[in-house]
Amino acid sequence: MVTKIRRKSTPNKPNSAAAGAAATSSSAPAAANWVVPGVRPVALITGASSGIGEALAQQFSAARYDVILVARSADKLEQLAETLADRYGVTALTLAADLSVPGAAQALLSELVAMQLHVDVLVNCAGVLEQGAFAEMSAASQQQMIALNIAGLTAMLSSFVPGMVARGRGRVLNVASIAAFQPIPT
Repeated sequence: MVTKIRRKSTPNKPNSAAAGAAATSSSAPAAANWVVPGVRPVALITGASSGIGEALAQQFSAARYDVILVARSADKLEQLAETLADRYGVTALTLAADLSVPGAAQALLSELVAMQLHVDVLVNCAGVLEQGAFAEMSAASQQQMIALNIAGLTAMLSSFVPGMVARGRGRVLNVASIAAFQPIPT
């Protein structure tokens, strides 16, 4: 799993001196002082490398949330993290992960726990769609869609919601497309 942190020093953030000390870090222990509790909320956004996930990352950053960006595309996440840090002065952590793989959600949680980070808002936006005739799609392709769109989302909820309940706060946004109401694949 790739871990990169983009920080931008901002005058209204108490830990801005520490944040400005290193623009990029690739070691998990360096993130221990990443967020000062009560200063800014943290949103974890899956599927953040493009589309609706990327747009939501922009919106949360504009609203002064520090963000944890998750997707398979590490390079795209890095570019987005740099843009968000520069444009909005937030801290953006990138974690490359394939949420269709069993155990990926728990691995994300474990990495964040090791960094002493918690998530205030979980945004489940990762998803795929394959169009075409059902009979022409491979069973493996169908299972891949189910693994990400259903099992991955459920695993993220199972991993992160218990901590929110224990802290007495947290929010979840499950993003779906209107395509969910279409007879696809046909």
